[in-house]
Amino acid sequence: SADAIHEMEIKRSRAAAAAGENYIVGDNSRSGVALSLKQEGFRLDSVFQRGDESLFGLEDEDDFDDETDDDESESPAHDQDKNGSVEDQDIDATIMQLDSLLEEESDASRSRQGRSKFSEAWAAEDTSDGSNFSTLVPDPVKVYPFDLDPFQKKAIMHIEKGENVFVAAHTSAGKTVVAEYAIALSERNRTRVIYTSPIKSLSNQKFRDFSDTFGDVGIVTGDVSHKQEAACLVMTTEILRSMLYKGADLIRDIEWVIFDEVHYVNDLERGVVWEEVIIMLPEHVRIVMLSATVPNAIEFAEWVGSSRQSKVYVISTLKRPVPLEHSLFVKNGTTLVLDSSKRWLSKNFNDAVKADAAGQSNLRGRPRHAWGALVKYLEKQNQCPAVIFCFSKNKCEEAAYNLGKADLSEGSAQKAQVHMLFEKALAQLNNPDRELPQILRVRDMLKRGIGVHHAGLLPIVKEVVEILFQKGTVKILFATETFAMGVNMPARTVVFTALRKHDGQSFRFLQAGEYTQMAGRAGRRGLDKIGNVLLYFASGSIPSEMEVKNILCGRANELVSQFRLTYNMVLNLLRIEDLRIEDMIRRSFAEAPAKRETKKIKRMIERGTQVLDQLRSNISFLSRFEDYFETVEELRTINTSLSETIFSASSASSVFFGKVIVLERSDRGMALGVVLKVVRTSPQGLSGETKTIVRSLNLLQSPGSSKFFFPGEILQKEKALGRNVQRLGQILYEIRDVQPREILSVLNVSLKLDREKLVPLRGSPDAYAIASALEQMRKVAEDSDELNLLNTVDPRKELKMMDVEVYKDWERSSNLLANLFTHPMVDSPQLGEAMDSLYRMRQLEFRLERLRWASSDESLQLRNDSLKRIDVLKRLNYVSEDNVVQLKGRSACEVNTCDSLILTELIFENVLKELEPDACAALLTALVCQDKMEEEVIPQELLAAQQATDKIVAALAMVQDECGLPISALEYARYNVRWSLSNLVLHWARGEDFNQILEYAIDIPEGSIVRCVVRLSELLRETRNAAGVIGDISLFHKMEEAMTLVKRDIIFA
Repeated sequence: SADAIHEMEIKRSRAAAAAGENYIVGDNSRSGVALSLKQEGFRLDSVFQRGDESLFGLEDEDDFDDETDDDESESPAHDQDKNGSVEDQDIDATIMQLDSLLEEESDASRSRQGRSKFSEAWAAEDTSDGSNFSTLVPDPVKVYPFDLDPFQKKAIMHIEKGENVFVAAHTSAGKTVVAEYAIALSERNRTRVIYTSPIKSLSNQKFRDFSDTFGDVGIVTGDVSHKQEAACLVMTTEILRSMLYKGADLIRDIEWVIFDEVHYVNDLERGVVWEEVIIMLPEHVRIVMLSATVPNAIEFAEWVGSSRQSKVYVISTLKRPVPLEHSLFVKNGTTLVLDSSKRWLSKNFNDAVKADAAGQSNLRGRPRHAWGALVKYLEKQNQCPAVIFCFSKNKCEEAAYNLGKADLSEGSAQKAQVHMLFEKALAQLNNPDRELPQILRVRDMLKRGIGVHHAGLLPIVKEVVEILFQKGTVKILFATETFAMGVNMPARTVVFTALRKHDGQSFRFLQAGEYTQMAGRAGRRGLDKIGNVLLYFASGSIPSEMEVKNILCGRANELVSQFRLTYNMVLNLLRIEDLRIEDMIRRSFAEAPAKRETKKIKRMIERGTQVLDQLRSNISFLSRFEDYFETVEELRTINTSLSETIFSASSASSVFFGKVIVLERSDRGMALGVVLKVVRTSPQGLSGETKTIVRSLNLLQSPGSSKFFFPGEILQKEKALGRNVQRLGQILYEIRDVQPREILSVLNVSLKLDREKLVPLRGSPDAYAIASALEQMRKVAEDSDELNLLNTVDPRKELKMMDVEVYKDWERSSNLLANLFTHPMVDSPQLGEAMDSLYRMRQLEFRLERLRWASSDESLQLRNDSLKRIDVLKRLNYVSEDNVVQLKGRSACEVNTCDSLILTELIFENVLKELEPDACAALLTALVCQDKMEEEVIPQELLAAQQATDKIVAALAMVQDECGLPISALEYARYNVRWSLSNLVLHWARGEDFNQILEYAIDIPEGSIVRCVVRLSELLRETRNAAGVIGDISLFHKMEEAMTLVKRDIIFA
């Protein structure tokens, strides 16, 4: 059940957290259930902390890198960034940087804070104004009929020099100009160029646009392949990845690769593909990256440059070609809340909220949008064409339906234009498909100037809507957020009907970057002086001012790595010689912060090793004190938990007042103290934790008590003992709050103290009371030969604590303290020096071990995950014991569309062999179906195959679980196999019309059915290729026949 799965996920996440591991998305591209293990990445501040410079012998260093370093990430010596790198800064500045890392509240913010301060030698921001463009580019390969913006000029100048560029600009700012220039340059040089996009609709649009501008353009997507030999190839990023893994010949001829919408690297499911491609592209290829504005463009570009060993120039602009004004639409009018200079107008917002509240008294039932009033306003104010964003397919259709027969067209001529375009598009369909309800409904709306755009539309219908919107015949378009992704269709006005959406898991507010992407569709360059953005909420549902302001004025989303391992990636990397799995992980964006530290880590290992060797050269002297040192360390370890436990007892304040304690001084000597007060603090932070603080009067040094107070020069340095040290004659003392873990023991010795004078409600402690307490402690110290250190407070008797483990720790602690007191080295004048040296040795040994670990493959965040996946592949005979890819593994390399293990096992278990081509298509549909129906109808022909598939899925889940991956059979099957559309596809493959098969999937939109069948077509092609790898001619031809059966009519029109 869903509840059982949720409970398992909670238990598994807790177990992973206890093991220091996190969950990330795994092999399955549809959900987060196929999980992989990710250990915490290494941070330098976990080893090098405040004050540690002397530990590594760096106190006299002016530079981390005063010697040549051959590390692979070393930057070109002739081309340093103007800001300098951390290697060029003095040690004090470096320590300040590291200190600032330690002061951040979270690991994520720590990482972000550090990124801007580390070396940017592989990336540089071009801050010039582009005024020398005509001088540097006197003969451009492509001339535009308009003046170029400065950011376009700067990008073109770098492209002319054959340099990588990262262009970050707002939606509709003109980034396509940069892509076109790279294509034109490649055309002049008679080389080839690849343009990649995240979605097929954008690829299709760019193919049409580039075909009009350039002659030789081809396209390769999962379901379309046209002119693969063209000089300019448009494709999805996944296709380019497959070409790179297979070593396609055309890669040798590529000069430029253009990554459009590169901020898609943030996509949880597909973002990893961008990282794979950037890492694997050959060194001779130059890249152009086009992105929305992001705050960490330099950081991302620096990773790309470092990974490819080629500098990247960042060109960014915050200027919008058409400024935006954001308003609230309330009571059939608008109120400006964010002007074109991004000034928030708080008074206007509050006035609009009050006006909205005043109009609610006449409303009954659930708040609704008055679509007619909105459309009338837009039409009257000449603010059409407008895109109205609704955050679900159903809401788009409902809004368009509620407009009734409203007609926004400009007359019969425009209606005729719509009719002709529709008829031309429908000419390729058979007669029954032309009469589909969706086609009739949308055609009627479009003739009236109204359109809808969402994932539930048939592809041919969606394309007609896009073309008519570009032509200006669609005045009002109700669209989901996918309309904002890449496709160039600006409007005069953008309307938000809500600022919350369902992201597949829960309802949440839009992120600032998502809002900016959608709002950017407002304002047509060259036509509008201002782009209008309206916030139109159902009456009474306006969010708070803070929520709205955070979305409208918030910071854009940073680019964040979504790198993960899949079995397909692991198998492909095992097949090629040039790139190990560990190399791929290390070069990923996820490992970029650790990689930036490589040179510093290497330097610290060198210097730390030198200091450690110097300390070890005196080992014969230090060995006499090692036993004492080990005892102190064990005592400290035990008391860390023991003292916290006993001082947290409810009766601690009354029991411990006046008790003598033994604690550790800041110079690692021992001191006597007396408990004045035990305080439990109020709950702190989000966790609500309370802390225990012990206020004590501590005797730090007194004549004649050598066993507690180590003699030697260090005692003459009062500053070494702490900031609160005070002197009374020859006695050094302090009053301070100590943590329980600093207390080594609580002796069963009580002093006679005046509580009111030593712990007054107001003012400072009485001086005479302090002197009396110190005198009593001095006598205890002078009588230390007779003092029984085993006579400590018994937690069972004094505190009524009956925990067996607590008692064992207390007993061991008392014995250790007594051992220290009687140790032969306790009176040595060299004890302080020896303890300091041994402490430094241990610290250096531990930290050097961590640094060496950080330099090894063991520190990679996905190292454990890769090893466990390889274990799975070995168990299943996909690879041999020495990691050679076997026949099953080579077959699985062909599969990208679904879980590669499931399909490969279906092939090798001969499940497909017993089925006809149409039944094969229906079976494989279950591996790509993303929709869920309440009742799944399994065709009779597939019952045996279904049972075989279920057994295979359960077996695969069991093997992965046994190898240590967090996967259960229930979860694995739930997210990788869905039979909702198998019956529908079986009838489609048998030749039934689209209108006929809709009855087999009543709750699933037409567009979702089309996407599933298109993905099925890709999977059939991959299955055919896998059959070719293993030499199964019968299966090869069966898959080709299945492809022919499903690739027809309206789905592939």
